[in-house]
Amino acid sequence: MPTNLSRYTVAFSDLAWESVNVQKEEIRTSSVKLKPVPMFPKAWMVGRYLQAYTRKNIPEGVIRLGRTVWSAEKTHRNGGEMWKIRWHDDRSGQGPTMQTASDFGTVDESDTDFFDYLIVASGFFSSPTPLNLDVLPEDEEDSESGFDSDSEPDPNSESSSESDEDALMQDADGTAGQASTASHHALPLKNPEFPGKIVHSSEFRSIDDLIPEKARQKGGNIVIVGGGMSGAEAAASVAFQISSANYSLRSNHEFRNFKIHHIASRPFYALAPMLLRCGQQTSDVSPLAPTFLPLDLTMYDYSRRSDNRETGFSVARSGLVDRAQAKGKHTYLRSLIGNDGCSSILYHRDASKNSDRPPYVAISETYSEFVRSGAILPRKGSVFDINGPLTRDAATGKIGGIVRSAPRRKPAKERVIRNVVAIIHATGFTPHTAIDWLSEDVRSTMRCNKTSRRLPLLLQRGCVFHRDVPGIGFVGFYEGPFWGVMEMQARTIARTWANAQTGATNPTMTGTQEQSAKEIQEMDVLRDALMEPANDVPQYWMGDYVGLMDESAQALGLIRDESCYEDGSGNELPLVAARFTDDGCNKREVTKILWSLTRTINAADDGRFVARAAFRAIQGHWNIEHTFTSTVADLPSGTFAGTASFHPRFPTHSKYDAEYLYIENIISATEEGALVPPCKRLIFRYREATDKLSIWLVDGKDDLSPEDLLFDLKFEPPTNFFVNGIDDDGRQRGWMAKGDNTGGEEKCNAICEFRFRGIGLRSFGIHYDVEGPEDQYTSATRYQRGTDCDV
Repeated sequence: MPTNLSRYTVAFSDLAWESVNVQKEEIRTSSVKLKPVPMFPKAWMVGRYLQAYTRKNIPEGVIRLGRTVWSAEKTHRNGGEMWKIRWHDDRSGQGPTMQTASDFGTVDESDTDFFDYLIVASGFFSSPTPLNLDVLPEDEEDSESGFDSDSEPDPNSESSSESDEDALMQDADGTAGQASTASHHALPLKNPEFPGKIVHSSEFRSIDDLIPEKARQKGGNIVIVGGGMSGAEAAASVAFQISSANYSLRSNHEFRNFKIHHIASRPFYALAPMLLRCGQQTSDVSPLAPTFLPLDLTMYDYSRRSDNRETGFSVARSGLVDRAQAKGKHTYLRSLIGNDGCSSILYHRDASKNSDRPPYVAISETYSEFVRSGAILPRKGSVFDINGPLTRDAATGKIGGIVRSAPRRKPAKERVIRNVVAIIHATGFTPHTAIDWLSEDVRSTMRCNKTSRRLPLLLQRGCVFHRDVPGIGFVGFYEGPFWGVMEMQARTIARTWANAQTGATNPTMTGTQEQSAKEIQEMDVLRDALMEPANDVPQYWMGDYVGLMDESAQALGLIRDESCYEDGSGNELPLVAARFTDDGCNKREVTKILWSLTRTINAADDGRFVARAAFRAIQGHWNIEHTFTSTVADLPSGTFAGTASFHPRFPTHSKYDAEYLYIENIISATEEGALVPPCKRLIFRYREATDKLSIWLVDGKDDLSPEDLLFDLKFEPPTNFFVNGIDDDGRQRGWMAKGDNTGGEEKCNAICEFRFRGIGLRSFGIHYDVEGPEDQYTSATRYQRGTDCDV
């Protein structure tokens, strides 16, 4: 799985990805030439990067792995307070799995040590949250505070019931806390009454493991529960694997009859990894030929901020979001997606009601187009019942379980999904197992709330310290921690404790007593809102990367690095961690990161990433109009209508990063006497290393394998073809792409046009001319989406 932010954000300030040999977990030497690291590194590459960083910066023996810390408490020793840490050595393989003292029994004192300071960096998303079923009280009435809809169920896959009985409700989003009026109980991951598998999204790997072999040919429904990042990722991953299984070289179509139902309690926007560069979109208009950048380089662009004009630093916008801020965020996100319904999941049902509440997002290369094609069916609501003994459905003859869902505050609007063969619940993680080894008195002082998953402790200074427990600092203990912010938190801890040793003070970093008391009070109010959940609760309450970085830098006295921007325009470019460094950083690595960032942005102006954006956007089903003009009698001319589909599958060669099997089906001829050509198949591939989209012929023996290269497409701006990018009829034109194939007896030249609408395509066309000893013809195909997506 790749990261959902680019390698410029998923990195430390003083080690460039270009300096790491990810194949060997070491710092790259100048004599070694390696394959470039992807813009969005794979998870295993991130692990190798961390290993290389550790070897470069941390002396051997400082980090002791294979130990489970099970107790940390304050104690008096040597005339002062120290931390008493007890742990178990797990390297023998005999250690217990739970992090509580009762599980360890008698522990030898050799597993105990004392320290002056304690840094908690055990992670926030610690343990998967089980699928909890909430019980709403009988007098629960409909409320305007929910994201509920009155939409009708899909008659093809669900049935509705107008039951007024109490409902067991599951918060399908997986990010918000439980309503204060609800009780809940955990559903076992292996429900004896449910015939299929129930797994957490973190445990899902393959549909082969998810779907029993005996259930594959008959098909059924797969239910994804949860509308956060993980829910969309899980749904897209299942849909992709099913598509690949059905259209791969060894396909036996055993997964052809499956549908994916994605149940989410809130609407959300599905963003692609590549977004329009900042400043190219407005609320209702976007260019047909935009430039693209990785989404973090777009969203973390300084030019989007208006709060840094006087001081040069932004103010972190953490906590709750008011209506005006929410509307602004919705406007911005809709401009990025081009107001495409398939990327604004479930928002259309009540846009006016939802637009003044904080937007939620998911990041996926394929999710929105799987929705458009019908492979993923988004459903508004919460799961309140899962059952189904092994009985045969009378209507379908299939065996499967039943999932019932309903809007959270409208249990009467029930939907039933039958023949469910598997459930993946993306219900988030609990942070409490990451801190339950802290002593009870320490957690109590920090106002620990064991029922709060989003804000378990009330911390200060950007979730780093607590005023009443000196000598402890937290790194990354909040929802969605960023690498750069965690680095700033570590610097804050180091500077604060170093100052304490020398007697120096920095009020900006530590805060006054009054400021500390106010912070704790504000955090308490925020936690209450998160647990309701209230209407102004955002997806990530501490998600303002630019503001958090700027505030930390200002407190630490760091100056933003503008050295690689000769025109002084650094304040208008994206923020990355390498732009805030101190004297202890490796300046050579910093310069390498910033120059790489500059080259990437300059390349985007020249069309880099357009091929990737176009490749992503052509996925799915299209209506086509195909015009064939021939000078040969055996190849009669004509105009034909039909459909075409781009089916994602795993690449058939390791040097390509993505691949579609293209299937074209001509269904009618619009000119009398014209012969209908046979169905055509091609293979479309994308390779990140060259940023090329290529088209390949299919081997006629199996209609699945790639045979010969037809075109490598080179993208060019419309200004290379038309004055100011506008044709003779006054129409704005999209990105153009050219390709040629002159290697054989037939010479073939192609020209394509891709007209974008936000991150999606309005339409595109492929025109090519063929000249050969026996053939001479032109072929022009125009691709148009069907009706606007409405989910």
